Amino acid sequence: MIFHQLTLQNFGQYKGTHDIDLSTNKTKPILLIGGHNGGGKTTILDAMQICLYGKRSNSYRRADQRWDEYLRAWISRDSSSKEEARIKLSFQHPYNGNDANFRVEFCWRSTGKGIQERKDVFVNDILDQTITATWDKFIDSILPARLSTLFFFDGEQIENLVRPETAQEFLESAITGLLGIGIIDQLQRDLIALNRNKSLQNKTQAETQKLEECEDEYSTVKKQVCHTEEHLIMLRKQIKEEQKRLEIVTSEYESKGGNLLDEQATNEALKRELEKQLEEIKKQIIKEESGILPLHLVKDQLRQVGKQASKEKVALACIQQKQQMERLHGKYVKAAEKTGASDQVLEALFQLAVSENKRIDKKLHGVSVYLDMPSSVIPLLEATLKSIPKTEAHYKHLKKQQTEIDKRLKSLNAQLDATPEKGDLKSLFVQRRDSFSILSKLDLEVQTKQDMLDQLRSKSDQLKDRVVRLLGESAQETAQYEDEQRTVLYSLKSQQYLKEFRAKLLSKHLGRLEAYILESFQHLIKKQSLIHRLNIEASSFAIILTNREGKVIPAEKLSAGERQLLAIAIFWGLQKASSRPIPVIIDTPMGRLDSNHRDHLVRRYFPYAAHQVILLSTDEEIVGDYYTQINKHTCNEYTISYDEESRSTQIKEGYFQ
Repeated sequence: MIFHQLTLQNFGQYKGTHDIDLSTNKTKPILLIGGHNGGGKTTILDAMQICLYGKRSNSYRRADQRWDEYLRAWISRDSSSKEEARIKLSFQHPYNGNDANFRVEFCWRSTGKGIQERKDVFVNDILDQTITATWDKFIDSILPARLSTLFFFDGEQIENLVRPETAQEFLESAITGLLGIGIIDQLQRDLIALNRNKSLQNKTQAETQKLEECEDEYSTVKKQVCHTEEHLIMLRKQIKEEQKRLEIVTSEYESKGGNLLDEQATNEALKRELEKQLEEIKKQIIKEESGILPLHLVKDQLRQVGKQASKEKVALACIQQKQQMERLHGKYVKAAEKTGASDQVLEALFQLAVSENKRIDKKLHGVSVYLDMPSSVIPLLEATLKSIPKTEAHYKHLKKQQTEIDKRLKSLNAQLDATPEKGDLKSLFVQRRDSFSILSKLDLEVQTKQDMLDQLRSKSDQLKDRVVRLLGESAQETAQYEDEQRTVLYSLKSQQYLKEFRAKLLSKHLGRLEAYILESFQHLIKKQSLIHRLNIEASSFAIILTNREGKVIPAEKLSAGERQLLAIAIFWGLQKASSRPIPVIIDTPMGRLDSNHRDHLVRRYFPYAAHQVILLSTDEEIVGDYYTQINKHTCNEYTISYDEESRSTQIKEGYFQ
């Protein structure tokens, strides 16, 4: 399927006739439409859905109006009563073995009493009465209405998928629609109705009363389920509105320095702690400076003194040794003379003395003794020289710490000086505090209602099974005719078979869906190690994420951007699983994504989302580098803007030019 052209006539803000060429090609699959909020951007998506699906469109399902009221609201204001609203959508799709051009024209006018509407379908410019008469069936063969939200969606639907509770509801609806499980569920309901009619043809009063009581209770619980679901929708809407209010107040609060006011107590405590640390560091610095640290300035000279002292120590030892030798030599000579020793002995003693003196003189050669340092001082000098490098390193570390703390204190003082007085922001502070309080209460109420809804759904399932069981008992005990009994019994068996078939169908295909979604997410995020496995629980349709170690990763542990990319991956994965070549239309595609994750979408999703991608963007989304990147893949670009003078939205070529 490839969209070619959309024509809007007196539809919403589009007064008069407006044509948009939707064509793209294989190398440039993107059509980019820009518009300010409220200018008519979303109206384009609504128009295409209404033209294709009418009452079954997602746009109408989300509106709390009757169909005639809904259509009347779309007729442009200031249009005369005779003028009609019209939507024309043309597209190409294979038909009877060839590519055919389809044009769907849907028009309506207010008659005063109601709405007069008409839909015509042209194939290759020829009105086809058969396709016109069976249009719902025909378009469902291309893309069923229940699956259209997978291909035509907006930022709000992406945000809903970020929340676990709404994500489960969406996944259940999308997967059951994708696998055709809705048909199984409808068949089960039809069989229950058939079973009831047949079973109650021959029943006792007691059985009838028992069954009716059970059915009444089941009906009451079903109503409670619906009421609770509606209440949850209302609460989530309130949360969204309150979040928007909080966002506006917070933006103004922070722009006036409110964030600094919030951090004031923390900053003051941190300042006191840093000042305490700085005082301690200064004490250590003074201690080091008053110790041996100054000696590092003359450490080379001290090393020379140490070497000289060592030499003098050796020299003094040699001198003492020489003196000792001279005394011993004199004693030996006197002793030899007294005993009448020969001249040879005396000569030998003399030569020995000369030899020792030469050896000692050799050691003393070149050594000057001028320090005359006590021997006890030398070890102290050596220890000091060893300590100087460690002391110097410790001193540098202390000075570095001092510099870092000085910088932090300077920054903190600047923040504290810029902190406004609490009275100046009192109104905004109170609004913000109240908004947080309201959101907290709403979140608690949502959780309470969700728990209640889970219990009611469980009770509803139990009562449904009980009704079926009572019908079966009634049939087996009271059916008087063999055909009726056989019909009821086969109906009961069929219901059980359908229940088992539904479970097996889910089990068979969930793995494939999980693989597609995980593949899409990993392609978008480029963090293969973040999520290793993705599973969908068959009973609750909850998504379970695990890492390589097999540990479950709670969704809240993902960043807001990562959760939104996961939501996009769910849409993309289910699109792949549908195996339908359908264009993708996204309204407000980037939502509240941060710059890093926006870049992921622009580079890794939009150019590859489908063979034709229509993006409806605000002037705050696809701009700057994002526009430069996406422009490589853009075939056509338009800007829509509301003209106050003509009171109509205008469509111009080019993107925000």
